Amino acid sequence: KWRAVKQANKKRLAAYIQSIYGTEVNTDALFDIQVKRIHEYKRQYLNVLSVIWRYKQLKKLSPEERKKVVPRVVAIGGKAASEIIIPAAELSQHISTAGTEASGTSNMKFQMNGCLIIGTMDGANIEIAEESGKENMFVFGVDADDVPRLRKERKNFKTDKRFDEIMADIESGVFGDKDYFKPLVDSISNMKVGNDWFLVANDFADYLRAQEEVDELTHATTIVPSFP
Repeated sequence: KWRAVKQANKKRLAAYIQSIYGTEVNTDALFDIQVKRIHEYKRQYLNVLSVIWRYKQLKKLSPEERKKVVPRVVAIGGKAASEIIIPAAELSQHISTAGTEASGTSNMKFQMNGCLIIGTMDGANIEIAEESGKENMFVFGVDADDVPRLRKERKNFKTDKRFDEIMADIESGVFGDKDYFKPLVDSISNMKVGNDWFLVANDFADYLRAQEEVDELTHATTIVPSFP
């Protein structure tokens, strides 16, 4: 019965997306949602980079191999009313840099609607982990106590090769106007220009690790059916 309610909410959100954007989404996919105030510390940027990496890996797979991958619908938005989006979510992203979120209670609304959380030990994620068990969340990222030191050391941080590959792709124009995106690239990868204050590069590899855990769990438990 619970699954039926979740599926009905996914279909309702899919219909809304199609009516607004004209885009048809797969309601048998995992609905991966981040709706937050648009701000650097919320790290929508980190989410987008993981989507780019997923896209790059999918492009390398054969049609048969893709059938084994749990499909996702990824939605990123600013602050939003909870009526349609939250009840349809199956994975909720609360990925701010540890120590930057004063409260951040929207993750509670997601969880009370039967949604798994991927996130850092920041904001209300800490209380949720205490009550429901950290092992029941997809936790990643540096600890808040380490953030001041890591910010000082950021210019000497050795970035993950996957991070470097994505930066090179964006900077070369693979995903659009390279001049338009260059300031974004520089802000987290060129420490002569930016400072990556919210440690996107530092958390990138561990974030991908957590996302892989999501894939493994959803595939193993058949929460979401694969493409036919």
